Amino acid sequence: MQDKQHISLSLMPTYRCAMDCEYCYLGDDVKSSAYKSDAFIRHLNKRLKELSNKYIIDIVEMYGGDLDHFDYGNLCTTINTYRRYCTNDRIMLRDIRKANKLGFKDNQINISLNPERRDYLDNLFILKEHPDVNVIVVVTAKLMSDEPGTMLSLLNNCHGYVTFMPYNNYSPNYPVPYVSNYEYCSYVLQVLDNYVSHKYNFKLTNLIMLEDCARGCYSPAMRNNIFIEPHGKFACVDFDLDGKEYFKTFEKLEHWEQRCKQEDIDRAAACGTCEYFNTCMAEHFKAPNQQPWYVYTNGDICNGYKPLVDWAKARLDGPCN
Repeated sequence: MQDKQHISLSLMPTYRCAMDCEYCYLGDDVKSSAYKSDAFIRHLNKRLKELSNKYIIDIVEMYGGDLDHFDYGNLCTTINTYRRYCTNDRIMLRDIRKANKLGFKDNQINISLNPERRDYLDNLFILKEHPDVNVIVVVTAKLMSDEPGTMLSLLNNCHGYVTFMPYNNYSPNYPVPYVSNYEYCSYVLQVLDNYVSHKYNFKLTNLIMLEDCARGCYSPAMRNNIFIEPHGKFACVDFDLDGKEYFKTFEKLEHWEQRCKQEDIDRAAACGTCEYFNTCMAEHFKAPNQQPWYVYTNGDICNGYKPLVDWAKARLDGPCN
């Protein structure tokens, strides 16, 4: 009998959110959707059972939208349901007391920290009161307008994990300035150099992932992660011909698996001769004909973030354990 493949699971019970962050990856039409039905709850156990029959779920990460817009009772049901299959979990929730009540320790809780957010100062206070929470920072044009050391010094109170995520440049955010892959790499390279030359209390997720890349232990393939979206369907991140990111949904697990196989073929065709093939950071593969307007107009490096991988290879070595 073939061993089960390991997989991570992203749960999105709702897309609803009232924060109206200018860099949000969801369009207004998606965020304002009510999702009053209990479709997510009704389908969740079936989806988890189907998934666990073929895969070992290593970790569950739950976010939205804003989980405060998801009924508390349904939130409890969701957690109790997936914990029958996996107890290694994380939640994105600003209400730390609520998250603790739901059974999450501070080091299992993620919060967002960006100067564009209306809750920016509130979240800095949360970080001060709960230093073990994990922090996600989106690298936007506004963030890059300041030196990385400024944000790093604000984060030094954090004892958890910090992740600097790329801004996805989704078209509903226009005219929010586009952040190219090259610009993202330039900023994160400064973050990395600052981080390794100073003593910070937090663990930098970007560095951990790059260590894996440098040692050949990291795979960016779509098949490593699956989503379950608010309507209770399986989903993956995909792109249209304008390079716009969206969640492609699937009624059946085998349909998602077919899409993963197609991504393997497309990635091999486009990147098979690259020295970084299957060891880069391109979690969401974009085919050459799926590029956004910026690339056609100005050019860019690919979203494998090769300068970051080069940085890691130049400084890190050792076998994969």
